[in-house]
Amino acid sequence: MLTKTIPASQISMIVDDATADDSDKSITVTSRWRIQSIYVILATTATVGNRQLVVRILEGSDVVYQSAAGAVQAASGTVNYNFAEGNGRETSAVADALDVPLPSNLVVSPGQTIQVLDTAAVDAAADDMTVRVFAEVF
Repeated sequence: MLTKTIPASQISMIVDDATADDSDKSITVTSRWRIQSIYVILATTATVGNRQLVVRILEGSDVVYQSAAGAVQAASGTVNYNFAEGNGRETSAVADALDVPLPSNLVVSPGQTIQVLDTAAVDAAADDMTVRVFAEVF
């Protein structure tokens, strides 16, 4: 097995979107990004319903990759999601954290979009989502 170690100086947080009152974020990539992790904080309102968090890679409007969290999130709570290579698919949050796998060497090309969303869209205009993407840019 070949392992490549990337110096920490080449990996940076390239997106930090904490815009309030939404549960669907799209980031259009302008250069090649090798995704190291996508960290998401979802704070839900009291509106009843289970949220299902998903990360998608889109080519135009076509989904070319999707990874869904292994558990849903209920109303009135905050969960920290860590989408990263090597993670197992957890089926419940532990200490309000949930790990979700991404494939190794996930490269997103210019023009493609990273979308993070609650596919159930329970309270899309009021739930609060923060998305932080860590990647190697090349």
